[in-house]
Amino acid sequence: MIQLWIGLAAGTIMLAVIALLVWRERGLRRQLAEYRDLLSRAAEGRNIHQDADAERFKRSQYFARIGTWDWEVDTDRLYWSDAIYGMFGFKIGWAVGKC
Repeated sequence: MIQLWIGLAAGTIMLAVIALLVWRERGLRRQLAEYRDLLSRAAEGRNIHQDADAERFKRSQYFARIGTWDWEVDTDRLYWSDAIYGMFGFKIGWAVGKC
């Protein structure tokens, strides 16, 4: 009988820990989305030379044979620059998929 109560108490504690972790993850995802929104609004103000800079950056990656990738943790989206596609033998724009 005591083992049953101990098992029930351990199960309750584990359930509480899981609920706490889920609650914390939701808060962190919401916070990350807010930061991304703030960054995108801040970036809108400095679009004057952005197109030329992006083209220079793209060319420098091509000639250096390096690439850029980014993983958005909250949306589980993966971004590859054009150079990365070539490194792995894919056509540019081929669906990368999720992580």
